[in-house]
Amino acid sequence: MYPTLAGELPRDGAWVDVTGHCYRHEPSVDPARLQSFRMHEVVRVGSDRAAIAHRDSWAARAAGLLTGLGLDVRRVAATDPFFGRAGRLLAADQSADDLKSELIVPLYGEDLPGVAVASSNYHRDHFGTRFGITTVDGAPAHSSCLGFGIERIALALLAAHGLDRSAWPDAVDARL
Repeated sequence: MYPTLAGELPRDGAWVDVTGHCYRHEPSVDPARLQSFRMHEVVRVGSDRAAIAHRDSWAARAAGLLTGLGLDVRRVAATDPFFGRAGRLLAADQSADDLKSELIVPLYGEDLPGVAVASSNYHRDHFGTRFGITTVDGAPAHSSCLGFGIERIALALLAAHGLDRSAWPDAVDARL
């Protein structure tokens, strides 16, 4: 998606709604950590202030949406699973600069670690620099996104409300 934005952005930047299949080569024993999954992302590209505001406002909107579906959602600081020594440095940078957070739900029970159903990321000018995307003042564009993990949300709904869809709370049914 980022290469399609190469060049100068409009004054207000760009918003992009992206859906697609994702694949990761990270085997896991956690059944919710699928190697192939679907994501729905809302991306903002523009100034640093616009990207940060987008990340924060969409994380709050997503938490409200998921809470409205009867899920017990918590926002936590997070890092991507980078590998090797360089990866540990990247993860430390993400953590120190508050670049990533996740919305987690207690998929396996309250006493076990939660599972991320959505994440918000601030990429700084990484994609702007890499793909030649600039703001109207010529600076590299900054970007952020909020991504929903579709299958994980489905699993969280089943864990929270059971397998009998007709028995789900009316408020959740109305929102869906």
